[in-house]
Order: sequence, then C-alpha cells, then structure tokens
Amino acid sequence: MSSLAEVFEQINTAERVRNQVCKIVTLRKKLDPDDQEFLTGLLASDDVASTVIEDLLNAQGYDIKAQSIQRHRRGRCTCDSV
Repeated sequence: MSSLAEVFEQINTAERVRNQVCKIVTLRKKLDPDDQEFLTGLLASDDVASTVIEDLLNAQGYDIKAQSIQRHRRGRCTCDSV
C-alpha cells in the first residue's frame, strides 16, 4: 500500500499535467507592468474574493473563471506560484 504522501504526489502531479498552461501566467503576459503588479497584489490578498477578480478581468475583456484564479492562488496550477 502506498503512503498518503506518495498518492498525494501522484494526484497533484496528474492535476498539473492536465492543465498544461496556467491561465494566470497567460493573462499576465497580456498586461502592462503596472497591471501585472496590481493583479499580483489582488491574488495575494485574502480580502479579495476570486469571483471579484474574475469580474474585474472579465469586464476588461479577459476570459478567465474564478476556478482558474482559485487554482492559481492555492498553488494547484502548473506555475506553482501564488
């Protein structure tokens, strides 16, 4: 029987492989430096809900869902940054 840590690593790795490109990374490349910095601050803030960030970005024409934002914030995306 595998340990919990081994099974976790397999699941965690499979999740990251399935989602090849982090949508936050893709979106950041489209932003100017000031907006990149502002977005980084929003993502790091526990006071700003992912749905609020989704609404903000969607209003600016960026197609992103709160689930992608949450995945990034939790370190469950392919870029491993929060």
